[in-house]
Amino acid sequence: MELNQLLAVSHEFKMPLAIIAGNVETLERYYKLGKLDELDFLKYTSGMRRNCNRLARMTKNLIDLLRLQESDETGIFERINLNSKIEDMAKQITQEPQYSQLKFDIKCKANPPHINGDVEKLERIFLNLVSNTYKYASKNAKITIEISEKNGNIHLQLRNNGPAIPSEKADVIFQPFVRLGNTLTQEVEGSGLGLPIVKKLVEMQNGKVWINSEKSGFCIELSFPQSFSESLQIGQADDNPQEFQRIMEVELA
Repeated sequence: MELNQLLAVSHEFKMPLAIIAGNVETLERYYKLGKLDELDFLKYTSGMRRNCNRLARMTKNLIDLLRLQESDETGIFERINLNSKIEDMAKQITQEPQYSQLKFDIKCKANPPHINGDVEKLERIFLNLVSNTYKYASKNAKITIEISEKNGNIHLQLRNNGPAIPSEKADVIFQPFVRLGNTLTQEVEGSGLGLPIVKKLVEMQNGKVWINSEKSGFCIELSFPQSFSESLQIGQADDNPQEFQRIMEVELA
């Protein structure tokens, strides 16, 4: 890991730590002055919890990226109904308070395609992409998801109604610790680890991921080999809702 990468990630760790420390000091001061009421307590502890989750996510992402870069694992593959799986995940995401205003527009043909993939890895890919797409959306956030078949592959496109990624930056943002230094990211939290992890997880399932700079808005596309085999077990949309909830709490923190 290079020095500038270490500096970038250390800066991202300092920010939530500073917020937590500031909230602790404020709570202590209010308590000593006898002015700590329930609303203040809930307000500041909520901020502390949110930033604890953010630290947990960044730590997990950093460890996972390092592990994935050294790993030859492929995962536990099964036949997955991609349309059903994505609809179920989108429904669960919008039940989270911070994503309650998010709108999904999912477009898929009548006969939903299947892929051979690892369910847990697919969940992490989708949650990470939704998190990134939501961050860069406009005020009335809407994510459009299109699922189609192209040349024997299943094509998945996610796009929002926010600013587009410049074409010259389309490949750079898949490198670890890279964030765009313009108005697109100035007010957005992140460590630049999410998309590199997505790229690795997609490639482990024989897929590809890229930025489409020709579309309006932030647009990311994925391609997976289509499953024609009936011999693999078909994954259900609610394979393990408790595990998905756990992953979601970290990825969307």
